[in-house]
Amino acid sequence: MSRIISVSDEVYLKLSGIKDDRSFTEVIKSLLSGSANKGDAKEIIAFVKSAKPISEESANRMSNEIKIRRKNAVARDIFG
Repeated sequence: MSRIISVSDEVYLKLSGIKDDRSFTEVIKSLLSGSANKGDAKEIIAFVKSAKPISEESANRMSNEIKIRRKNAVARDIFG
């Protein structure tokens, strides 16, 4: 079963920068399992902050892609 979560653009860009060919689910699972105190938000944030920074060009491409996907997003009826 899948769930929809919302993250800030900043977090999305950081996750995108470290995901390579993995899914976001795999990246998040890796972050959670790699934490000394599983699920500890401070550990997860520290890990994300330790990732190498992305170029301004990459950040702009990702930002533009986010805008396009949000514009074309279709809400799903989860109650029906």
